[in-house]
Amino acid sequence: MVKVIYIDHSPKLYGAEKVLLNLLSMINKKEISPIVVCPKESELIELFKGEGIIVETTAMPWFTKKAGPIELILYFVHLISFAIFLWKKIITYRIEVIHANTFIAALYSIIPAKVARKPLVWHMHDILAPGLFNKIFIKLAGLGADSIICVSGAVKRRLVEFGVDAQKCFVVYNATVVRAGLENSPDKSFKKEINLPDDAHLIGMIGQIRKGKGQAIFIKAVPEIMKHFPSARFVIVGDIMHNLDQEYKSYIQRLIESLNLKEKVILTGYRRDVDFIMGALDAVVLAAIEPDSLPTVILEAMSREKPVVASNVGGVPEIVVDGVNGFIVSPGDSGKLAEAVCKLLQDPGLMQKMGQEGKKILSEKFAPEANIEKVIRIYKHLSAGAMA
Repeated sequence: MVKVIYIDHSPKLYGAEKVLLNLLSMINKKEISPIVVCPKESELIELFKGEGIIVETTAMPWFTKKAGPIELILYFVHLISFAIFLWKKIITYRIEVIHANTFIAALYSIIPAKVARKPLVWHMHDILAPGLFNKIFIKLAGLGADSIICVSGAVKRRLVEFGVDAQKCFVVYNATVVRAGLENSPDKSFKKEINLPDDAHLIGMIGQIRKGKGQAIFIKAVPEIMKHFPSARFVIVGDIMHNLDQEYKSYIQRLIESLNLKEKVILTGYRRDVDFIMGALDAVVLAAIEPDSLPTVILEAMSREKPVVASNVGGVPEIVVDGVNGFIVSPGDSGKLAEAVCKLLQDPGLMQKMGQEGKKILSEKFAPEANIEKVIRIYKHLSAGAMA
């Protein structure tokens, strides 16, 4: 049995956190003994514990490019404090492998991993923009990691572009679990919650609110869609993760008002019952204007047999087959996005067929058992090397 400690820095249940939760819910506990380290305020604590996993909590340092001198000093103080905390846990639990679930978590884990002389697995979920700042820290994480799990081929290509050793990078698609939750019913449904008739079309976009996710593009497509489907309604599920994105959130709120869409576009804020909301949607939109590594929301939509309309960015072409389980459109093109949504709404049979094809692709290409086995092989290889 390999003892693995998992580091997750986010207090919210977003894409990378769902991936980790899915991994730990399905991994063979007879082969892997997991311990999780996460922030004290994390929403995932009880979810991890529900899977029978030991959870250790601590304060997690945060760093942004816009941090001032005082913030930088405090960040490094917290970073050292966290490194000491993690090193102690590695010793206490006799950890064999460290699994950092995100780029930031990898940076946090390098020092304690090296001090404890334990192999570090960096699980990379993002495609960072080119630039000196990102290049420096990506190379640092790449040098510090012994193996890198890339959630898509697009992620691996970007890391190699940054100078990371390709031999360390392994493409492992995310395991997706359809969790039991509250289903929509005549007595309780999301449409009822928002005072929408059962037969009205509902199109949704789910994820963090930030510029790169493209909520503004989705909103700009709404007037064109409503020319053909005036009773349709639109929902944006999610909220900002950082205060730096508050300006963008205010912008999309003003955009909704300026286009007279306050009664048509609903901002739900952050919701934990995403599966419940997705069950009420006719289609799911991903309007990203920046590379998205392997959008978890698309995999979730496919598991619920929902057709998707997605921007041609990052790992999207590895999930969506244009015209089969959805439509791929050019990023930033609200007109093409509206056209694709209308194609779906005017043909219920096509929506149903695409939803079914999506679930088929999910089961064939993203089978969780096969991808989890790849992760276990990485652990065993590293732990064997560490013991040698």
